[in-house]
Amino acid sequence: MKQRVSDVTVVATFLGVLLFLASPASSLRCYTCVSGESWSDCQSTAVVETCSGIRQVSILEQNIFLPAQARQLDLACLSLSAEGTLGAVKGYAYLQQCFYNDKTMCSLIQDDLPPGFRVLTCELCTEDLCNGASSVTIAFSSVLLMAVAVMLRK
Repeated sequence: MKQRVSDVTVVATFLGVLLFLASPASSLRCYTCVSGESWSDCQSTAVVETCSGIRQVSILEQNIFLPAQARQLDLACLSLSAEGTLGAVKGYAYLQQCFYNDKTMCSLIQDDLPPGFRVLTCELCTEDLCNGASSVTIAFSSVLLMAVAVMLRK
């Protein structure tokens, strides 16, 4: 007795194999690093990470809670800097990693930081390795240019 494989089974198998083979090539890759010193220090230790799922986000040793709906968003590369004072000590944090592609997450991070700390820059991008040195320089340059424009306007 010869069994016939249905067209649906063939199509489903083909799509499954295609998705399996395509997923590594289409995964976003980001630079990942953390530093309490500077962007250049962070980038000197950066490694390339394939974004497959987001682990817990931690900034200045403060774990940031991400709501369930945030964990369903598309992925992006994050470049974030923060500063703050704890006691009499001023601290800085510079980090690059995989994150969720939603700019409101930057506000969520700010809200979860300890009192006295603030986010300075929070940039998201969605192309491979887009959170490298040039993206941080562009973000800083944009902020600086806007500050100069405001000062000249007065």
